[in-house]
Amino acid sequence: MPLTTIEVHFPLQRIQGECYKEDELLLNCLGKINDTPGEDGLPLRQWVLRETHTALVRDPRCRNVLPRPRTVRDNPIRFHVFLDE
Repeated sequence: MPLTTIEVHFPLQRIQGECYKEDELLLNCLGKINDTPGEDGLPLRQWVLRETHTALVRDPRCRNVLPRPRTVRDNPIRFHVFLDE
């Protein structure tokens, strides 16, 4: 089955903040995405936020992140997250 890529745009300042997991604006950017199945014990939307934040902590110059959940096997997906300044 072909890989589905979902493009998402996050404001850079919001994803860098400490409260990024509960940020309503960031969660609304992922509004059309279901939280199930979860990944690493988190709802899918929070997992995408965590993976993006972690990538940004590792490389602050990063402006594109490609998190790919492993639990979605019947319809493989990945997210292409753009960090807008």
